[in-house]
Amino acid sequence: MTSFSCICIMLFKILLRINGLPLEFTITHPEEKLISTEGVSLSHVNFLQFEARGNRDVTLTFHDAQFVVAIGGWGNTKSTLYIGELVYPPDDEYNGSLLSSSEYKQFWMSWNSFQVYVGLGNVRGDGVILYGESQCPIKVIDATFASNFGETLDYRVNQAG
Repeated sequence: MTSFSCICIMLFKILLRINGLPLEFTITHPEEKLISTEGVSLSHVNFLQFEARGNRDVTLTFHDAQFVVAIGGWGNTKSTLYIGELVYPPDDEYNGSLLSSSEYKQFWMSWNSFQVYVGLGNVRGDGVILYGESQCPIKVIDATFASNFGETLDYRVNQAG
């Protein structure tokens, strides 16, 4: 007899597949991937967990909210969060190497009406590396995954909730 927890796990996996997750793709600059084209909607969620593998320049642009996250930029030495315009200085930055070309590194993002968080790992709230506050309410409708400077990145989007 199948246990209740096994049934719940199977239903969760089916729900992820219906929502287009998990999702794996490779991007080489100047390519980019609009996540909605893969059947993943961000319009009713405030959390995204993903993994990336590459030398540098994980770039995520969140549409309608107008915030941009660059992980492993500047030769994998700095990561930044821009809310609103892409003008220096960024709203927040983290100095240090975060990416690897040989293994996937895990990241999570969450947002609410006026705040954006970016962290390491797969647990919301753990390992925050970037934080910013918006002057206007944040409403995410879609996101573009990209790379820069001819780099190739492998992405896995595991959870949106």
